[in-house]
Amino acid sequence: MNNFDEIRARLKQLRPTPGYSWWWDEDQWALLLHDGDPNNADDEGYIAIVQMKSRKWGIKVLIGEPSMGPDGIIFLSNSLEEAKHKVDMLLGWDSGEIPLFGNSDPR
Repeated sequence: MNNFDEIRARLKQLRPTPGYSWWWDEDQWALLLHDGDPNNADDEGYIAIVQMKSRKWGIKVLIGEPSMGPDGIIFLSNSLEEAKHKVDMLLGWDSGEIPLFGNSDPR
């Protein structure tokens, strides 16, 4: 999947993995994605907002195969809020609030 339109179409078919929301993982806010099939226990991939060395935020997508784009980054944003808005536009739904403190990863 290397075409941006294919990536966006696939993302619109996914939902957050049940029981999970945004969580901090080293240098990125990650959101696990699932196809919504209750018989499928596996995650389909994730979308992440990555803190870049340039003090910008990048959006990285991994869906069932290696990340798309150079180093997996498909967009750069000046703020976390702007990056989150771009994620929501890519997904076609509100991905939920990014926690202010702590880690919401239940694993």
